[in-house]
Amino acid sequence: MVSFGRGGHDTPSVDIWRLDPRICILQGVMGALGYWMMVGMALSQSNSEFLSEGPILLVGKGVLLIATGGLAGLIAQQNRRCLHEEIYALERR
Repeated sequence: MVSFGRGGHDTPSVDIWRLDPRICILQGVMGALGYWMMVGMALSQSNSEFLSEGPILLVGKGVLLIATGGLAGLIAQQNRRCLHEEIYALERR
């Protein structure tokens, strides 16, 4: 017999609703905005020689944060779908 419950409840011990891809994407966007704000503050408070990287790289790092958040969202969505299917299959047994 497979038991999903904890503490006598019939709820799954792994909460599949926490694997929300929107949260992953939001974290990527917030990370990029925070990075871009830090870069903007550093550029405004120093001379142009302070940061040796070009503006394309500075913007590109923020875009990379958004892209990795999107990728994490896709992985979370796949994990959520697979986990939901497995729980459904076990409940049918």
